[in-house]
Amino acid sequence: MTRLSWWEDKICWLAGAVLLALYLAVLPQDLTWANFGGDGGDFLAAIRSGGVPHPSGYPTYTLLGSLLQHLPFGSPPWQFALLSALPAALAAAWAGRWVQSQLFPGNRLGTLAGVITTLAWGSAPLFWSQAVIIEVHGLQALALVSWLWWLSLLNSSAPAWKVALLSIAIGFSLGNHLTILLLAPAAAWVFYKARRNGESLSFLFLQIILVLGTTVVLYAGLALRAAGNPPINWGGADTWAGLLWLVSGRAYAGLLGSTPPTQILERLSAWASLMIQQFWAPGVLAAAWGAVQGPRPQTRLPWLPLWIFASFSIFAIFYNTADSLVYLIPALLTGAIWIGSAAASLWTVSWKGKPLGKALAMILLAIILVRLPLTLPQVDPRSDQRAANYLAYAQEVVPHNALVFTQNDAETFPLWYLHFGLRKQPGWHIIVLPLTHYDWYRQSLAAAYPDLTLPQPTEAWGIALPANNPSLPVCHVVQIDASTGQMDIGCEP
Repeated sequence: MTRLSWWEDKICWLAGAVLLALYLAVLPQDLTWANFGGDGGDFLAAIRSGGVPHPSGYPTYTLLGSLLQHLPFGSPPWQFALLSALPAALAAAWAGRWVQSQLFPGNRLGTLAGVITTLAWGSAPLFWSQAVIIEVHGLQALALVSWLWWLSLLNSSAPAWKVALLSIAIGFSLGNHLTILLLAPAAAWVFYKARRNGESLSFLFLQIILVLGTTVVLYAGLALRAAGNPPINWGGADTWAGLLWLVSGRAYAGLLGSTPPTQILERLSAWASLMIQQFWAPGVLAAAWGAVQGPRPQTRLPWLPLWIFASFSIFAIFYNTADSLVYLIPALLTGAIWIGSAAASLWTVSWKGKPLGKALAMILLAIILVRLPLTLPQVDPRSDQRAANYLAYAQEVVPHNALVFTQNDAETFPLWYLHFGLRKQPGWHIIVLPLTHYDWYRQSLAAAYPDLTLPQPTEAWGIALPANNPSLPVCHVVQIDASTGQMDIGCEP
């Protein structure tokens, strides 16, 4: 086995540090809707007020966000965007290390494959766009790479403590985004093969206990947050029924597999176009080469990268939302792995005695490096001032003690951030009409606004609020243009 030099061993971490510097350069100081970041206001408001964000509650993200908000520097949006940038850069570097370790063990070509994997994934526009906003996908990228390592080391000669730490990390991953469960069949296959080979199951059961124990503790913490009656308390997770509704993501279950048949071909075309946008045509060709000719993981899961690519692609295509493309970030990881593998596999190829393969590999690396300054302005969230302009407009026209009625997330989440997260405009009473049909939401309103006279629970509960509080001005927020974020706020004395 070839002994790697210091820089060969650490080069993926150095590449990850470069990516982190690029991410930090464009972290926003204000709330932004850029890069499908519309949920940022909800995360900020819920976590800063001790509450529970929208389903599935995201206890891992909530826990880490609660810690980061105590940083002595940076605005709240900057601090929470940091929770995307740090794990995203770490994930990209750790993915490169996985390529070195699992695909090219003891081979200096793994250095080239690893650094190209790190840079190709970390600089892909879709990945980069999520690494610089308030969202869970940067942390999800780290969760994904944790699964890569865990599944690779579960039945290897790796130290038991390392596998145990990875099992705890897998437990934390189950508290971030539920799409990580697309990797559960791969884990089931590992345990099945271990059982067939007669291996000791006590060690494997210990890992299951660590995974499930960590997950249970996380969601128990979410229930404790809900028990404090915070102003944002999705699902009322301090009850079993509320916790199940929240954790299962039942509110969004209808979106899964509901893509109309007439749109599937359109989405497949968009999927192909997106892959070219991420890696450019030479990168896509290299990925195809790497998928066919590149080495396979030396584990019981040689098909793991292909499973990640296929399962997350299918999910993104059939999950019927406008921003479902963000679920392709794991598929981009597989593409980056294949590009790195292709570069290393091509390295030794010659043509008429000339090192053609080396030239092709260096061209791939050059393309990735050239793309860095071109991608940065595309994903820079600081140029999107729609959310900031909306908040400035709302503070200008909404009276200090008004009932403010909203209809959707775009209208609501920025106001929640201002009102609950920053504790500004304390006299406002923000009412999300579609949520007034839920008992848990009416209870959270009662806790947040004890000065309101609340009507009896009926289907018209929200509409009856003004009549029960005739002294309060009434404002209705209406989104005029979703693309520009333009809002209209009509107020009545």
